Amino acid sequence: MASGNKPFRKSARPAGRAIEIAAADNENESTRLANIGLVLDTLRQYGPISRIEISEKLDLSRSTVTGITARLLKEGLIDFAKEPAAASADSNLARGRPRVGLTLNPKAAYAVGVRIAISQITVSVTDFVCDVIGSSVLPFRSARQAPEVVADVVEDAIRRAVIDCGLGLNDIKAICAGVPGVVDSNAGVCHWSPAFSREDVPFASLLTKRLGVPTVIENHTIPLATAETMFGSGQGIENCVVITLGHGVGLGIIINGEIYRGSHGFASELSHTKISEDGPLCECGQRGCLEAHIGFLGLLRQAGEEITGPISDDAGARQQKVMELIGKARDGNEHLQAIFRLMGTRLGRSLANLVGILDPARIIFSGPNIASSDLWLESMKEALFPNVRAPMENRLDFVLDERDDAFWARGAAALVLHQLYRSPLLLKLA
Repeated sequence: MASGNKPFRKSARPAGRAIEIAAADNENESTRLANIGLVLDTLRQYGPISRIEISEKLDLSRSTVTGITARLLKEGLIDFAKEPAAASADSNLARGRPRVGLTLNPKAAYAVGVRIAISQITVSVTDFVCDVIGSSVLPFRSARQAPEVVADVVEDAIRRAVIDCGLGLNDIKAICAGVPGVVDSNAGVCHWSPAFSREDVPFASLLTKRLGVPTVIENHTIPLATAETMFGSGQGIENCVVITLGHGVGLGIIINGEIYRGSHGFASELSHTKISEDGPLCECGQRGCLEAHIGFLGLLRQAGEEITGPISDDAGARQQKVMELIGKARDGNEHLQAIFRLMGTRLGRSLANLVGILDPARIIFSGPNIASSDLWLESMKEALFPNVRAPMENRLDFVLDERDDAFWARGAAALVLHQLYRSPLLLKLA
C-alpha cells in the first residue's frame, strides 16, 4: 500500500477542553499557551473550520478564539481557507451565510522524521500539515555500530534531505528518530538496541548536538502507529494496536485516539515478552522471548537443514533467507508449512493476552513478514479467539498493511508536529 500524502485523520472526539479565565487581563501565560495549542490541534483535526466552530468544540468564548486566531494569522501559522468552511453535522450553525474557514499554513514550519532500520536509514521532510515534501534512503548496516557512527550517518542523511527540499536546518523546528529497541523517549535514551554496540545511549542529545535542532527519539514502532492513526488504516479507530513482523515483533498501542507509552515509555515491548521458560536465546540476551520464536532468526533456526550454510549476522541476508523459506512453503514443503503455522499459533496466543487487556477494535499488521500471512493468519486466529473470554470473533478487525520506510519516517515527523501543535513555545510564540 502506498504511503502517499493522505491527510491527518479527523477524530470523532473534540480536541480537548480549553481552560478559560474570566478576565483576559488575568490570563496567565501557561493557560494562554495551552489554549493556543488546543486551537492549533483543532485546526489540524477539523480544518478548514470557522472561528465559531472552534469556540464550540473547545468551550472557549468567541472573543478568546478571535484573539488567538488573530495572533496565529499574524505569526503566519494559520491562513484563510480558499473555500468557506463547511458546517459540521453537530454545529449549531448549519444554516446561514458561509463562514470564513481557517487552516494550518503548510509553510509555517517543517519537521523531519527518521527511521533507523537494520539495513538502511530513511528520512522524510514534512511541512506543517505533515505532507511529505522530500524523502531519501541511505543504505547503512546499523547492527552493533558505535552510536556516534550511527549519529554521524543520520546527521548526513538529514542534511542532504533538507538541502534537497530547498530548505536549511534553520527551517526545521523538530526532528524525531525511530530507533529499534528499548527507548525512553522522555529522557532521550535508548537503553538497548540491535543498532548500537552498547547500552544506555543518549541518542537524542547526540543528534541535537550535531544538528542544532530539538530532537526526540522513539521506539520505531511508535512512529508507524502514529502514521496509521493519522493517515493510515487506523484513522477514526479510537482503540487499536499495530503489530510489526520481521526481525522482531513490534507493537504500537492506540488508546482513545492517543499513542500509549506507559509511565516510562516502555509499553511497546511485545517482542521481548516471554512465551517459554527456557526457550531459545534472544538477541537481547534473554531466553524465551516471542522474537526468538517468530522473528527472522527464530524462523531460520527452526528451518534447520532447509537453509544452506550458516545463519548470517547480516539483517538483509536473513530476510532474504526467510523469503526463500516462504516460497518453499508455498511450493508444498510440509516442514516449513508447519513452522509458519506454529508461528501463527504463538503469535495468536500472545495477542490473546493483549486483546484481553486492551480490547482493541482493530489489529494492523505490518513489516516484511506479512508477506507470509497466507501461511500463518488462520492459525493465528485459531489460537487467539479461543483464548479470549470475551466474544471477540466478528468484532475484532484485522488489516494487513505493507508500508515502506518513508511511511514510518512520516509518522516520526507527525509525532513531533503533534507536539508542536500542543507546545507553541517551540515555535517561539511566547
